Amino acid sequence: AENLFQELQEHFQALTATLNLRMEEMGNRIEDLQKNVSDLMVQAGIENSIKQQM
Repeated sequence: AENLFQELQEHFQALTATLNLRMEEMGNRIEDLQKNVSDLMVQAGIENSIKQQM
């Protein structure tokens, strides 16, 4: 039973590490996407018109 618990714990730790890495990668992708959308809005002149309306 102790060996099984040890194996489960190791598997859980590996899974947790993988999940954390994927979450970090997704966060970076979202930040890149936000930057790209902002850049496109500036290029399209949308950002200025939105600021003027506020």
